[in-house]
Amino acid sequence: MASRYELSPKTAYRIGEEYLLYDTNNSIYKINKVYSKRGDVYNQFNLANVLNEKNIMNTLRVIKSKHGEYFYKRHKSYYYITLYNKGLQFEFKNKNHVKLLTTSISDFHTSSTNVDFSSLNIKDRVNNLSKNIMENLYSFDRIASIINNRNVVSRFDEMYLKCLPYYTNLALIALSQIKDISINSLIDNNEINKVICINRFRSEELQIINNQVYFNNLSKCSINLRIKDLYELLMKAYHYSQPDQHLEFTIDIINEYNKSHILSKDEVKLLFAMIIFPFKFYRLGKRRYFTKKDWSESKYLHNLKKVTTYSQRSKKFINGFIEFLNDYEY
Repeated sequence: MASRYELSPKTAYRIGEEYLLYDTNNSIYKINKVYSKRGDVYNQFNLANVLNEKNIMNTLRVIKSKHGEYFYKRHKSYYYITLYNKGLQFEFKNKNHVKLLTTSISDFHTSSTNVDFSSLNIKDRVNNLSKNIMENLYSFDRIASIINNRNVVSRFDEMYLKCLPYYTNLALIALSQIKDISINSLIDNNEINKVICINRFRSEELQIINNQVYFNNLSKCSINLRIKDLYELLMKAYHYSQPDQHLEFTIDIINEYNKSHILSKDEVKLLFAMIIFPFKFYRLGKRRYFTKKDWSESKYLHNLKKVTTYSQRSKKFINGFIEFLNDYEY
């Protein structure tokens, strides 16, 4: 395989079904096994190459064979080779790492605005957040009606119904902040820009090299607003901090992002709405009462406990963020 890619390995280490190759020039390569559809992997390669051409280098670096091939087949499995970035392992529990990730995301977003999106086979995921929240509020009313009309009410039904007023109130607060914002108008008037969003942040897929975070998986990328990545980052980081620290942490992350590329006030309002709207609570209710996913009662109860813990937002957080919004000058 190395001869096909004109590599001269001097040693190799196995990691599960994959390998790290150290060549005679002291470069490190990784042999990756294809676990998803090759078409999806190829789209990721194409995105990486387009980004590299725009000098966005802290991404996946795919190596072609000397015949221009991306994939190598062996024993009915496909593999591909990437340049391996040997750096410091990223940790979400390290606040300095998270701040560095925020800066790298901001730089990545700024650079991606120079990319011709039509050349990429990735989806545009920009949606009408106000409309989504309104539809979900209607769904909460339907769920309450379904439960109240049941002859036999389960433990899950009781607990979900008990939580509904709290989460309905969160949704109404979120809607009150963004009801006058037209995302399409802001985009058409160049007041906010679409960017390439990473969408998924896993510690094992992030490395720190020369004070920059490298994104080693682009498979979940889409075209969206900058706040989508900030939202995903914050949701991930919240798991590693106490709830009473979330407000200060969120404001710190916004300020850190603004050092490279300032968020508009409307963008911060949209981010606030995304943070406090209980997406996971709504999704669990949808699975239970609309799609009727075949889970046991105990699994539903377990997931309800998880999503309520994940989705709770304190009065301190809500009031503090609204105060921050009122004073936000950009």
